[in-house]
Amino acid sequence: MRPRAVRRFTLAGVVLSVAAALAACEHPVALTSAHVEAMDVILRDTTGVELARTVDNAEWAGGALQGSVRAPTAIAVSFLDIHGNEFDLGARSDASLRVETRPEGGATWEHFGRWGLLHPTRSGAMQLRFIVWHIDHPDLVTPWITLDSSLTDAS
Repeated sequence: MRPRAVRRFTLAGVVLSVAAALAACEHPVALTSAHVEAMDVILRDTTGVELARTVDNAEWAGGALQGSVRAPTAIAVSFLDIHGNEFDLGARSDASLRVETRPEGGATWEHFGRWGLLHPTRSGAMQLRFIVWHIDHPDLVTPWITLDSSLTDAS
């Protein structure tokens, strides 16, 4: 064999080996379940008024929730795909919505499909973010959004 042919043969073998190694995933995504293709999140009150929206999931339009969040507060959470169309996360049995707060434990989240109840556990400013959890990992983590909570009744 000529040296050039040997090099080409060797290069082809290396490329095929690398491709095979990359394809040998223990749990191929396509075989278990497709990832949640959420691009952005919209938060609304119970009347449908938009409270906040992510922009390319890099920042929140408006920067913070306006006004005080009282105990508990109903918030509708909508997800947008890459085309800007809303979709229902609740239609998927392999995904759920989680909420994290800073400081940790600043509120709890009770999820009911397209909306949930935010239960602040302390008064004052805090940050929260929404996480689309897919089986054992996050598929979407929003930026932190600031809000002010009050533990007084809404009445």
